[in-house]
Amino acid sequence: MVESKAQIELDLDLLPPEYDKVFFKESNALIAEIMETLAFYNAISTDMQKAYKQLTVFASRVDEANRFDEEHLLPIALEVFGSVPFPVTTEYVPTRKNAKSKTETLARRLYFDSYYSFIITDFFEGLHYGHYPRRCGVCKKYFLMTSARRQQYCNGLSPYEVRGKRVTCRKYAANINRKELAAADPVVDIYNRRCAAIRTEKGRKTITEEFAKAAQTLAKEYKLKAQQDAGYANRQYAIDMRRERLYEETDKRLKQSR
Repeated sequence: MVESKAQIELDLDLLPPEYDKVFFKESNALIAEIMETLAFYNAISTDMQKAYKQLTVFASRVDEANRFDEEHLLPIALEVFGSVPFPVTTEYVPTRKNAKSKTETLARRLYFDSYYSFIITDFFEGLHYGHYPRRCGVCKKYFLMTSARRQQYCNGLSPYEVRGKRVTCRKYAANINRKELAAADPVVDIYNRRCAAIRTEKGRKTITEEFAKAAQTLAKEYKLKAQQDAGYANRQYAIDMRRERLYEETDKRLKQSR
């Protein structure tokens, strides 16, 4: 904002003694804040339309990815959103997790100059942790995915009824023979293939029955962890389930138990 004549004179100390410097400094700061706020709300309609259009385009292209993790979804996101430079002010402040907490924890507080910068920052932050928008194949509404599953339907209520009752979109899809196959879930798929390989090796006597049982138990632990932790599922799960890695850890556990 261009400085007013009074502000320039104030800065150069050219105003008469009776001029209230503190008052006018505070007034100028308040006017600047009001102008910034008005500019934010003036652009909010355009920002919302732009963000919505880009997010819907991204959701329509999700299935192009071989896996629904950051590595495979990020290239699509960058094609849709491109380079997004905008100023974001970061502040680290102590805060309590809830009203009953006695100790404080460090929190990051972000300040945005536009609604668009807030939405896009939130989108890319979520994508980094395995969260991304998806469109339900039944109700056509958008929902947030938090895992690498190829889930096509949301858990909200379907607009259709089954035998006179409202059910979720997933249950409705199952009822019309569109239930998602477990093989489409990369976590379960990796687990099933590894357990099949273990059973084959046990049958060929290349590993003992005790070792096979321990390896399957460990594989199940990894699977359950991957289903509960999207970050682990996206980054470490496939590595831990490799034959050499899994067998090495199984051998360690058996030696420790003896």
